[in-house]
Amino acid sequence: MANICTNTMEITGDQKEIAVLAKRITNQDTELLKLFTWFEKTDGDYGLWEDTLQIDSGYIDFSYGSKWGPPKDDFLSLVKKYPRLNFKSRFEEPGSGIYGKMIGEEFIKMPPLDYYTDYDMDFLEDRLQIENLPYKEFLKYVEEFDVDDWYYCYLIPLIVKRIKRKDLPLFIGKECINNELEKKLKGE
Repeated sequence: MANICTNTMEITGDQKEIAVLAKRITNQDTELLKLFTWFEKTDGDYGLWEDTLQIDSGYIDFSYGSKWGPPKDDFLSLVKKYPRLNFKSRFEEPGSGIYGKMIGEEFIKMPPLDYYTDYDMDFLEDRLQIENLPYKEFLKYVEEFDVDDWYYCYLIPLIVKRIKRKDLPLFIGKECINNELEKKLKGE
């Protein structure tokens, strides 16, 4: 079974063209379906996730799954078919280390730290706090730090960087963080 790449797409622009494309998406127009390997559900995890589809007069927004990675060619064919619309997409497949975004015809691969900083405001706030808080405030902050969210592992190297700069002592006081830090400092 293929890994699932999670994708989100936002389409904005001319209201009339948005309406035409939205109708084609909701009706699962056969011509449109031929363009996209991810559009038609063949498995519960791949294709358009219908419960995420949002359509308004000036935009279409939805999420979908694709096999292995983002459907770059399909995305570009949509951009070319509707040149007066604006397309943005975000994609992530953590198991394969694939993260990034597509804006128009531009395909941008990103490291996970930059990817999450770019679109998740809570992650951005955590990153800023970890990079900038003085030691005593940092200790209070990590006591409430939610390390149960798996993507927060990308913030651990920022703590290691501060320890190596001697900006923070080695002992942080939170066991789950200390275990990760110990591995990173040993080079594991």
